Amino acid sequence: MTGVVVRPVSELGIAACHAAFTRGFADYAVPLELSLEQFEQRFFGVECNAPERSHVALVDGAPVGVILGGARPFAGAPTLRMGAMAIAPEHRGRLGISDALFERHLASARAAGCSQLWLEVIEGNARALRVLPPARLQRVRAAALLPARRRP
Repeated sequence: MTGVVVRPVSELGIAACHAAFTRGFADYAVPLELSLEQFEQRFFGVECNAPERSHVALVDGAPVGVILGGARPFAGAPTLRMGAMAIAPEHRGRLGISDALFERHLASARAAGCSQLWLEVIEGNARALRVLPPARLQRVRAAALLPARRRP
Protein backbone atom coordinates (compact mmCIF):
# COMPACT_ATOMS: atom_id res chain seq x y z
CA MET A 1 0.00 0.00 0.00
CA THR A 2 1.28 3.44 -0.90
CA GLY A 3 0.65 6.78 0.77
CA VAL A 4 -2.30 9.06 0.29
CA VAL A 5 -2.53 11.39 -2.70
CA VAL A 6 -5.00 14.30 -2.64
CA ARG A 7 -6.31 15.81 -5.88
CA PRO A 8 -8.97 18.44 -6.64
CA VAL A 9 -12.31 17.26 -7.99
CA SER A 10 -11.78 19.65 -10.91
CA GLU A 11 -8.89 17.37 -11.96
CA LEU A 12 -10.39 13.95 -11.15
CA GLY A 13 -14.05 14.52 -12.04
CA ILE A 14 -17.33 14.24 -10.19
CA ALA A 15 -17.48 10.42 -10.57
CA ALA A 16 -14.34 9.94 -8.44
CA CYS A 17 -15.72 12.37 -5.88
CA HIS A 18 -19.05 10.50 -5.80
CA ALA A 19 -17.24 7.19 -5.33
CA ALA A 20 -15.25 8.52 -2.36
CA PHE A 21 -18.38 10.12 -0.88
CA THR A 22 -20.40 6.91 -1.22
CA ARG A 23 -17.67 4.84 0.44
CA GLY A 24 -17.11 7.39 3.19
CA PHE A 25 -20.77 7.76 4.11
CA ALA A 26 -21.59 4.03 3.89
CA ASP A 27 -22.05 3.80 7.68
CA TYR A 28 -23.25 7.34 8.41
CA ALA A 29 -26.10 8.14 10.83
CA VAL A 30 -28.16 9.56 7.95
CA PRO A 31 -28.52 7.28 4.91
CA LEU A 32 -26.99 9.03 1.88
CA GLU A 33 -27.60 6.80 -1.10
CA LEU A 34 -27.43 9.13 -4.08
CA SER A 35 -26.98 8.45 -7.77
CA LEU A 36 -24.15 10.32 -9.49
CA GLU A 37 -26.69 12.79 -10.93
CA GLN A 38 -28.40 13.36 -7.56
CA PHE A 39 -25.03 13.79 -5.87
CA GLU A 40 -23.85 16.36 -8.41
CA GLN A 41 -27.13 18.31 -8.30
CA ARG A 42 -27.19 18.41 -4.51
CA PHE A 43 -23.57 18.98 -3.58
CA PHE A 44 -22.31 20.96 -6.58
CA GLY A 45 -25.64 22.66 -7.30
CA VAL A 46 -27.88 23.35 -4.32
CA GLU A 47 -25.09 23.32 -1.71
CA CYS A 48 -22.71 25.36 -3.90
CA ASN A 49 -19.55 23.30 -3.42
CA ALA A 50 -17.00 23.92 -6.17
CA PRO A 51 -14.86 21.27 -7.92
CA GLU A 52 -11.74 23.44 -7.54
CA ARG A 53 -12.37 23.79 -3.77
CA SER A 54 -13.24 20.11 -3.22
CA HIS A 55 -10.72 17.28 -2.96
CA VAL A 56 -10.51 13.50 -3.16
CA ALA A 57 -7.99 11.34 -1.30
CA LEU A 58 -6.64 8.38 -3.27
CA VAL A 59 -4.87 5.29 -1.98
CA ASP A 60 -3.37 3.04 -4.63
CA GLY A 61 -5.38 5.04 -7.18
CA ALA A 62 -8.74 4.33 -5.50
CA PRO A 63 -10.90 7.17 -4.10
CA VAL A 64 -11.13 6.64 -0.33
CA GLY A 65 -11.81 10.10 1.10
CA VAL A 66 -13.41 13.39 0.17
CA ILE A 67 -13.77 16.94 1.40
CA LEU A 68 -16.19 19.28 -0.31
CA GLY A 69 -15.79 23.04 -0.24
CA GLY A 70 -17.39 26.16 -1.63
CA ALA A 71 -16.35 29.78 -1.08
CA ARG A 72 -18.90 32.52 -0.42
CA PRO A 73 -19.48 35.41 1.96
CA PHE A 74 -20.83 34.57 5.41
CA ALA A 75 -21.43 37.09 8.20
CA GLY A 76 -19.61 39.72 6.15
CA ALA A 77 -16.42 37.72 5.60
CA PRO A 78 -15.16 35.51 2.76
CA THR A 79 -15.74 31.96 3.96
CA LEU A 80 -14.90 28.47 2.76
CA ARG A 81 -17.71 26.14 3.76
CA MET A 82 -16.88 22.49 4.31
CA GLY A 83 -19.86 20.84 2.66
CA ALA A 84 -18.88 17.30 3.66
CA MET A 85 -15.90 15.24 4.73
CA ALA A 86 -15.82 11.46 4.68
CA ILE A 87 -13.32 8.63 4.66
CA ALA A 88 -14.02 5.02 3.75
CA PRO A 89 -14.45 3.04 7.00
CA GLU A 90 -11.52 0.70 6.26
CA HIS A 91 -9.16 3.68 5.86
CA ARG A 92 -10.14 5.73 8.91
CA GLY A 93 -7.31 6.36 11.34
CA ARG A 94 -4.69 5.27 8.81
CA LEU A 95 -2.23 7.10 6.57
CA GLY A 96 -3.27 10.56 7.82
CA ILE A 97 -6.06 10.89 5.27
CA SER A 98 -8.22 13.27 7.33
CA ASP A 99 -5.20 15.48 8.07
CA ALA A 100 -4.23 15.56 4.38
CA LEU A 101 -7.78 16.49 3.33
CA PHE A 102 -8.15 19.16 6.01
CA GLU A 103 -4.75 20.71 5.18
CA ARG A 104 -5.75 20.85 1.51
CA HIS A 105 -9.03 22.50 2.58
CA LEU A 106 -7.09 25.14 4.54
CA ALA A 107 -4.81 25.79 1.56
CA SER A 108 -7.88 26.15 -0.66
CA ALA A 109 -9.36 28.68 1.77
CA ARG A 110 -6.18 30.73 1.68
CA ALA A 111 -6.02 30.57 -2.13
CA ALA A 112 -9.62 31.83 -2.32
CA GLY A 113 -8.84 34.70 0.09
CA CYS A 114 -11.15 33.32 2.77
CA SER A 115 -10.67 34.51 6.33
CA GLN A 116 -12.82 31.83 7.96
CA LEU A 117 -14.02 28.25 7.59
CA TRP A 118 -17.55 27.04 8.16
CA LEU A 119 -18.46 23.45 8.85
CA GLU A 120 -21.41 21.66 10.34
CA VAL A 121 -21.05 18.58 12.51
CA ILE A 122 -24.08 16.76 13.83
CA GLU A 123 -24.18 16.85 17.63
CA GLY A 124 -22.92 13.48 18.86
CA ASN A 125 -20.63 12.83 15.87
CA ALA A 126 -17.60 12.38 18.11
CA ARG A 127 -15.51 10.85 15.31
CA ALA A 128 -15.80 14.01 13.21
CA LEU A 129 -14.84 16.22 16.12
CA ARG A 130 -11.79 14.03 16.89
CA VAL A 131 -10.28 14.32 13.40
CA LEU A 132 -10.64 18.09 13.12
CA PRO A 133 -7.97 20.21 14.81
CA PRO A 134 -9.75 21.69 17.88
CA ALA A 135 -7.20 24.48 18.40
CA ARG A 136 -8.28 26.02 15.08
CA LEU A 137 -12.04 25.66 15.54
CA GLN A 138 -14.58 27.61 17.54
CA ARG A 139 -17.99 26.15 18.30
CA VAL A 140 -20.67 28.61 17.26
CA ARG A 141 -23.86 26.65 17.86
CA ALA A 142 -25.05 23.06 18.22
CA ALA A 143 -26.71 21.08 15.46
CA ALA A 144 -28.76 18.01 16.24
CA LEU A 145 -30.08 15.24 14.03
CA LEU A 146 -33.85 15.11 14.34
CA PRO A 147 -35.96 12.16 13.22
CA ALA A 148 -38.07 12.86 10.16
CA ARG A 149 -41.83 12.79 10.56
CA ARG A 150 -43.84 10.79 8.10
CA ARG A 151 -46.46 12.69 6.19
CA PRO A 152 -50.01 11.40 6.68
